[in-house]
Amino acid sequence: MPTPEIMKKRDADATLLFAIEIIRNEFKSLAIVLLYIAGPVILFSGLVNYFYFDEVFGAFFQDSANPDALQIFTPHYFLLVLSQALLITVIFMVTIFYIREKYTQGHSPSPAHLWFEILNHIGLYYGYALLLGILLFVSFMAFFIPGIWLLVASSLFFPVLIFEGHGFGDTLARSFYLIKDNWWRTLGLLLFSFFILYIINMIIQMLIVLVTTPLGLTAFTEDKSLSAGLLIAFSQLTQLLHAFIAVVLSVHYFSLKARKDPRFPQSFFPPSHK
Repeated sequence: MPTPEIMKKRDADATLLFAIEIIRNEFKSLAIVLLYIAGPVILFSGLVNYFYFDEVFGAFFQDSANPDALQIFTPHYFLLVLSQALLITVIFMVTIFYIREKYTQGHSPSPAHLWFEILNHIGLYYGYALLLGILLFVSFMAFFIPGIWLLVASSLFFPVLIFEGHGFGDTLARSFYLIKDNWWRTLGLLLFSFFILYIINMIIQMLIVLVTTPLGLTAFTEDKSLSAGLLIAFSQLTQLLHAFIAVVLSVHYFSLKARKDPRFPQSFFPPSHK
């Protein structure tokens, strides 16, 4: 079996360029799959976000003179955090499963097939994501530098989890192993990737303002619920941009694996694929 193009050793700039090429080639197909599978989660998370906004800022607008009226950490806040974590988990899972099927096994996955994969793994992987989030939170609370180190060192958690199928501890250890001696390279790649994401998000936000301002739908409109609803809806849809980060990390995973495993890519495939 010829070596898939994704399974090559690349520098950080080549990794980013290949990830952009994947997004360009798969944009329509991947977008359809993401909307099909992540759409219900986007809707759920958006509703939670809306009710949280209405609960917190509604009370504040009604009694703005009272500083105690603004209560941030309400029950809806924690539900919002959990729903956002679920949304990001689903986006990463869909994107990486898509790459696994298309770029390592050579066939385009159908939405139904990916939906089946998500249903089979979402409970366990979401639990892993929450556990990793708790570890990161504790690391940042303990001291900032350990939090930054762990954030970068664990950044390949989901690619390792999906491509190799280990448990939580082994997946985290594999991510540490692959990023060892490549920590700064990975940090630079993440920073540049999130910078690109930020620029794209800013462009989208400006387009939203250009469209909604002539209609009178701004933050200063009298109908706060309408403006908040539109803002939340667009915000939830832009979460899909995190698929780009999942693609970058997947390409980076294979690049580091090619650097550290002398038997790669042969070791990646089961005997039936060789």
